[in-house]
Amino acid sequence: GNRPSVSKLVPFYTRTYVHVAKEQRKDQLLSALRGRMIGFHSMQSNTVKVIMDDTNRVVHSRSFLLTISVAIYLAWFGMGI
Repeated sequence: GNRPSVSKLVPFYTRTYVHVAKEQRKDQLLSALRGRMIGFHSMQSNTVKVIMDDTNRVVHSRSFLLTISVAIYLAWFGMGI
């Protein structure tokens, strides 16, 4: 099997912004929707599962931005503060 990549490790329920395609935007200024990351689609993919804040629906997206504070990142990867 494949060895898991530690570069993909992210704390569960991290604030995530999912890109919205131009064709699907209701407001032209709104290019991303806010949600929480609940996992990856599979071990081999870069597609994340995100539960959206406004609709409570789970979406899969390859175009996303994770917001992790530096303190959480350093603590998560054991580098201390």
